[in-house]
Amino acid sequence: MKQYEKNNFRIFSQLFLILTFFTILSYIFNLYLNQENFYFYYCDEVVNYDINLNGSSLNLNYVFSCDEPKYFYILDNPSLILSAENYYQQRPLYLLSAILIKFTLTGIFSVFQLTIPLVNQLSFLILQILILATQGMVLRKIITNFNNVSVVNNGILSLIIFLNPMNKWSLFQPGHQNLTTLIFIVGVYILQNKRNESLFLPLFIGVMFLFHRSAAILVLVMLLKNILNFESYKKYFTDILKILSNFSVPYLLFRISIFTSGNILNDNQVGEYKQFTWILDFILGKDTIYSGITTGWYCQKIPNFLLCYFIDNIKTIIYLSTIIILILILRKDANLSKLSFDKFRPIILNFLLFYLFWMFIGWYPPVRFSFYSIGNLVIILFTTLFFSMSDRYVKNISLLIYSYFFLLINHWNSPKILEFTIINTVVLVFLFGILFFKSRNFKIFSK
Repeated sequence: MKQYEKNNFRIFSQLFLILTFFTILSYIFNLYLNQENFYFYYCDEVVNYDINLNGSSLNLNYVFSCDEPKYFYILDNPSLILSAENYYQQRPLYLLSAILIKFTLTGIFSVFQLTIPLVNQLSFLILQILILATQGMVLRKIITNFNNVSVVNNGILSLIIFLNPMNKWSLFQPGHQNLTTLIFIVGVYILQNKRNESLFLPLFIGVMFLFHRSAAILVLVMLLKNILNFESYKKYFTDILKILSNFSVPYLLFRISIFTSGNILNDNQVGEYKQFTWILDFILGKDTIYSGITTGWYCQKIPNFLLCYFIDNIKTIIYLSTIIILILILRKDANLSKLSFDKFRPIILNFLLFYLFWMFIGWYPPVRFSFYSIGNLVIILFTTLFFSMSDRYVKNISLLIYSYFFLLINHWNSPKILEFTIINTVVLVFLFGILFFKSRNFKIFSK
């Protein structure tokens, strides 16, 4: 067990260091060299900070998010983490993680009597990298034919994770969108794992729920796994009771902590956006928010929300169209003997659960919530196919296409959905042409 833990620590350390290196490159490229194209369209922007560092003036570019004042307020006032003043009270462990990182950084730098510029931003940046490294650890376990721990393979896996648009665009922000990718990957791993899960897993999911509430989907994943592994009604209902009770423990402790500290609950996602709860309001005849199928983000009417979600699905598919085409090509070239249906089934079943869950949110900003299911499905399918291929040349070209497309892809808030210059389009067409002709299954004329 100790050797297993040492290997995991070594792999995680490699992933963290590689992702940190990619973060530095991304910072230089996106916030300086390519700043005019690193555009968020809404809420966030790259700004220049004039910093006084130990008597010296320093100018740094960084992303300003319209949400960051709410996050930074708690980092500067950690005693308010359970208070109703905390806009993100329902994300206590996510905020606590950033607080602990900030405390560690300031402690280290104070020893050398130095101050840290943009310490709140840096604290969240380190937290984001830690989340990406954790994504890599779990995704690595899913790719069962990916057996060794070479730096090269970890580097490729890190690149695939890093360029995921959900990770790329949230990296320099305090938001926790990249946790949705981690939760999706964990769902696949649970379904793929043939062993019976211990009681620790629903408890762990309950802890994840206090980082990001979409972790509740993992309870549905566990319940689905119980159905697939059905043995007897007694065992089935006993397991359901154990899963739900253990999952609830962390949240109950959180609620007790709020009330015993003299605070009250504050849930802005429900109070302000009516996420998911709009369904009950609609059934009870209460007012819901509806801004039109094509003219706004709120679509809290039945059955209109289905059309709103479907339209957003189409936008997401367009946004990821290049990688979807790439997957269809690689499917023909991959070593399918390593990829049985049993390996794809957990991915597909997990996708369906996440897809149905996000359908009912009632708030559909462009691409984002559809990406939580469709986008993550695309990323995992590409990763699985990529590491199953034996043709090194095809792997290199496919990785180049993936990297080139996601490196230059615009933010999903763009009114045009996908913006690519003619030159970039020509480059991608050229790379696809090479991939076609080098693919071992490509034939001009069928026999």
